[in-house]
Amino acid sequence: MQNPVISRAFDFSDGVNRQSAVTNVRETETRTSENVQIDQDGVSLFRYGISSIIYPDATFVVGTGIFYYEPDTGTAQVIKTAGNAGSTDFAFLSLDSGTWTPITESGFTFANHIACQGLMANQLLYVAARGGSNRVMRYNGTGVVQIATSPVCQGLAYFKRRLFAWGDTSAPHTLYFTATGDLENWMTSDSGSLTVAVGDGDEIVSVKALYDRLIVLKTDSFYVVEGNDHGTFRLVEVFSEDCGCAAAGSVVQIENLLYYMGRDKVYATDGTSVTSVSDSVQSILANRARASDPYVFAVHHRKRNMYMLFYGSPGGTDLDVALVFKYKSSVGGTSVNAHSGWTTFVSFSPVQAGMSFRNAVSKLDLVYLVGADSNLYAFETYDNGAEITEDDGVAVTGVVRSRWDDGGDISLSKRLRRMFLVFSTSAPSGRVALVRYVNLGVPACKAYQFLVSGARTGNITLQVFTDFDESTVRQTRTITPPTGVTFNGLMRGIVQMQITAERGQEA
Repeated sequence: MQNPVISRAFDFSDGVNRQSAVTNVRETETRTSENVQIDQDGVSLFRYGISSIIYPDATFVVGTGIFYYEPDTGTAQVIKTAGNAGSTDFAFLSLDSGTWTPITESGFTFANHIACQGLMANQLLYVAARGGSNRVMRYNGTGVVQIATSPVCQGLAYFKRRLFAWGDTSAPHTLYFTATGDLENWMTSDSGSLTVAVGDGDEIVSVKALYDRLIVLKTDSFYVVEGNDHGTFRLVEVFSEDCGCAAAGSVVQIENLLYYMGRDKVYATDGTSVTSVSDSVQSILANRARASDPYVFAVHHRKRNMYMLFYGSPGGTDLDVALVFKYKSSVGGTSVNAHSGWTTFVSFSPVQAGMSFRNAVSKLDLVYLVGADSNLYAFETYDNGAEITEDDGVAVTGVVRSRWDDGGDISLSKRLRRMFLVFSTSAPSGRVALVRYVNLGVPACKAYQFLVSGARTGNITLQVFTDFDESTVRQTRTITPPTGVTFNGLMRGIVQMQITAERGQEA
């Protein structure tokens, strides 16, 4: 009697799991999901491209920030802050007809700094320079001034019709705020300050408004400010350790939560509790170049429900890796709620700053990145709506490495017979899924793993590994798409195998 043939199905909708034991990774998880992004249907799409859209600025090449200035009336503008390579000369620049034009700075010097954070309030762009010595700066569409009565600051928040600022090196635990509705009055009326845990050796990293609370993130602790005015503001400690923020630029509000990077985890908080959302990729994040932490930033890609965290790979400081979280949205119906998980983006030109915004003309949700080469880059979509599928003409190679599977019983030897792969496609006929199968001749094994790599154009490579050895390829197969068909991503895999020996027998 012939030994039975069994089938095992995989999909990749829950992203990477590098923390669980290799035999405990779920069939919806992977060991590697590189240069892929999880869509709302759980498909591992080959990631979209990052394309330069503006030639480099010849002088101010060290990007420190990028912002979208959008008044209620008048013309919206893309604004960047950048420095002159090899000097301490920094400037504000606006994007005008494909050219970066310096913005007049009146009555002050834009000091050397690490990164800039900005916010729109009262139709003005307010900017703080982290790692520098400037006070609050304000842009009105034509020029930049420094508000002389404001404190030296590293960051800004808007809460209860006030600006809040922090980071004065002479008062590192102090949170300053303006008068109500008067965002440039830091000295009179009901302006004032709050002291946050003096003497704990724990500096304020970031402050963000969330609903009716002001979230204060220190390096190792977490506070909130409650109240409505100078007389009722009070400070409440939520957590005293192990939930602090390691990178000010990582803090992003997504729907009803703040996401931010801690020492070795990414957290989400609603202001009352803190949850780690990165346990499955903790080893990946812990392996980053920690020297890059002051420069780390995150972008919320609203169209794709993604939190994109840019940091440096081991051994350097360039921001050349993105750890990407597809979150479950609380709005938009069940289709966007179905899947969440982590993937990584690699092999793109290093970046220095980024932002997501809704273009005032096209009404598209866009992501812009400032490159280390001083180029301005767009991710996925140009401002005319055209999709970007390559990195400046170079195909993006995605890699999915499956979990190790033992067919349900690691004591049994099995011979792999065939594999079916289901791809998401862009076919002229309108077909959205395409099944391809390959015959396999892998020696009998107790467990197997497969790796799929390829791009949106060209062939797909399938490699098979056995018995927990990820260094030795047991078989390689090439999968060619039909003429006119593009593989957008991988939906699922089905493996057929035959038991070759009972328990306790030699294979």
